[in-house]
Amino acid sequence: MVTHVIKTVLFVHLLSVLHCAHAAEAGSSQKSANSDGYEPAKGWHFYDLPEEVKKEIDQKIEAEVSKRVSEAIPVPEPGTSEWIKVNLPKVRQKAADDPTAENIRALLLMEKMLKDKARRLSRRVAMIAQTDPILDTSYKATSNMAMARERRVDVRGEKEALFKQMVKEGVALWIFVRGDCSACDRWFNAMERVSTEYGLKILWIIDSQTTIPNPPTSMEKYWEYRVGAGEAEGLGVDSDFSVFAYNQSSDQYVLVSQGFVPFASFLDRIILSADFSGWISPEAVESTMFSVNRFDLSDPDLKGYSGDMNDPVAYSNYIYQKLLEGK
Repeated sequence: MVTHVIKTVLFVHLLSVLHCAHAAEAGSSQKSANSDGYEPAKGWHFYDLPEEVKKEIDQKIEAEVSKRVSEAIPVPEPGTSEWIKVNLPKVRQKAADDPTAENIRALLLMEKMLKDKARRLSRRVAMIAQTDPILDTSYKATSNMAMARERRVDVRGEKEALFKQMVKEGVALWIFVRGDCSACDRWFNAMERVSTEYGLKILWIIDSQTTIPNPPTSMEKYWEYRVGAGEAEGLGVDSDFSVFAYNQSSDQYVLVSQGFVPFASFLDRIILSADFSGWISPEAVESTMFSVNRFDLSDPDLKGYSGDMNDPVAYSNYIYQKLLEGK
């Protein structure tokens, strides 16, 4: 964009200057033309310039453009990350097109520069993180096996408590069954356990052309069945089994899975779907995560920051100070 603007401005300027010079040299042969290249009968006639003048204009424009572009766009300092980002693709392409020893050596050296910078950065990150109370990650309860096992037990308990609360507040399931029902027994077994342990109610919506095996009689309290009346098409269901969570309190639904969901991963799936729909609070979801996040920076508060918004380091350090202050 910068190059295009510079070229346009320079072209108009140089064209005018060179045309006037050419008209002056022509003398009496262009007496009918004004000194600025205007003829009443033809108007502006820059397009009448001889070929040698046009070539001269092109050469001067290219030289001036190169000069001004280099001034407008600073060249990165050689060896910096920005310099590598700009030049590595060029060197890689050059080595691919002309794999001389010199080109390949340049490619390998530039790649090593990048790797060495990353290695140095990772060492510094580890050092800063482990000595900073705000950035230390040892609290994630994964530093030893005993803490990890204890945290897994806590997380499982939090997930179960949260899901039971969701069920209590009116979350149920719609399960669409279409086409082949060879996996129905497996579905019944998994969902029977969910309903038994958490009191989850399920509405099975069966396609009119699908025959299902006899469901467990013990589920009469929790399960209902209905022949589909176009709901599957309306929701975009295109698999044999599709699970939707339905919130009776808000009359909203959200897709949980298109396919079989084993009992072991069912809670994770439905909590994720509920989080996506805003049915549960971010704090409740955070309590079910294995890695505890003490400081949520997904949506940092900009209030009170009066520094340069174009300086990411200054802004990040402002956030850091707020964390130290407990705000």
